[in-house]
Amino acid sequence: MISVRNIDNPFKPEEAKVLEFTYSRSKSVREYLDNSGFDYKDKRVIVTGKRIEDLDSRIEEGDEIVVAPEVQAPVVAVISFIISAVWAAAVAHPFLFTFFVLSMGYSIYQYMNQPKMPDFNLGSAGMVEGSPTDGTGCRRFRRSVFRWLSFTESIVSAVISSISFFGRTAISTT
Repeated sequence: MISVRNIDNPFKPEEAKVLEFTYSRSKSVREYLDNSGFDYKDKRVIVTGKRIEDLDSRIEEGDEIVVAPEVQAPVVAVISFIISAVWAAAVAHPFLFTFFVLSMGYSIYQYMNQPKMPDFNLGSAGMVEGSPTDGTGCRRFRRSVFRWLSFTESIVSAVISSISFFGRTAISTT
């Protein structure tokens, strides 16, 4: 038996339409697809887990032909997955999610309102102010790196504290 599966939505493969045909050594992939009636133009054709380009190739007994749409923007799919995961967490654990959002907000607030570090610039003495080659520019760069690291540290601590607040541990000590 040869099964032909048409997946319209790659995020819901369980909703795919499946047809089965008797195996014939003389039939190609294109003939099985034509017999199924599924639209396979501008779509991926996968035979038993391997994408094929040549639809005139022969297949073996028990193979499965999958027709799936091309995913044009995988970044959109990843962002959609992340948003869905965050929404699922918010619905499943509303208090945990609220605490996490408040912790993240406070971390951003702390980062934005850090006190300015003193600048011991005693004059440029002919150097261009703010140039990346003078001492002032290097100090500014180091200061910005230090602020970024402290911001990252506050975000990580907010995540860990929100997880451990509800009795869950993010890192196993065993």
